[in-house]
Amino acid sequence: MNQFFEDVDKLFVINLEHDLNRKKHVTEQFNNLKISNFEFIDAVTHKDQIVKNEYIENVVSFPPCFRCGLEKCTHENNFITPKQVANFLSMKKIMQIIVMKNYKNVLIFEDDFVFKTFFKRSYMHFRDFWIKNKLTDLNSPLLIRIGSHTKVNKKYYLKFLFFNKSTFLEDNVENMANPCFLINNLFAKHFLDNFKKIETTSDNFIHRKLCEKNNVKNFSIYPFPINQLSYGNKENKFVSTITEINTSDKKNFDEIQRVNDSLEYKNLKENWLNLD
Repeated sequence: MNQFFEDVDKLFVINLEHDLNRKKHVTEQFNNLKISNFEFIDAVTHKDQIVKNEYIENVVSFPPCFRCGLEKCTHENNFITPKQVANFLSMKKIMQIIVMKNYKNVLIFEDDFVFKTFFKRSYMHFRDFWIKNKLTDLNSPLLIRIGSHTKVNKKYYLKFLFFNKSTFLEDNVENMANPCFLINNLFAKHFLDNFKKIETTSDNFIHRKLCEKNNVKNFSIYPFPINQLSYGNKENKFVSTITEINTSDKKNFDEIQRVNDSLEYKNLKENWLNLD
């Protein structure tokens, strides 16, 4: 069953170096399926100097809200936070490794992923789709979304249950596959070529923005065979390292997700940038 995972050049897992519980969880997930071709990549943290440097040079300022383009809105997160920048730079780090080592096809996992109970069946459908469409040596950027916390339409589960078929939707940007996605070398180059200013989140950039240009072949497998354990569940196993649950009582720039006006944003950011 795991032959495909051994054939793919590498499985990368983004992990904060100090987060040993998540690392243990990931190792158990892979060991259960006898998958060995994986490597942990130390994530950039929001406290790293590189994040501050990026803020000074390449992060778009508030206002407006980067999500809706308005200064006054109801979004819980209306400016790009240091943690979101750190996540973006972690993704960039992986893309650079892929290009530098000339890997052809790579799976990228976040460290809160979990294989669903029907994963093995989905895997076989994925293998068939991969071979039938000759995706190994595709001559254009490729992205396949494999994991998401989002529940898809019931008809896809019924098709899977009664006909033993997964659905592969092309050019589907409805869901962003944070827990797991596959890319090829050309997609990594596409990411790096288009990495200029950080004006959105990394998942929106990868799963939507980049797919709008350069003839990216992109698919989503429904139902998603991989879930995440820090968001979207009634009870999450892990606390999100990017999205804060409660920020109303926090005052530091790297602890909040929302500001009330441009002056508050300016003062908080400047104080944060000037801290040693």
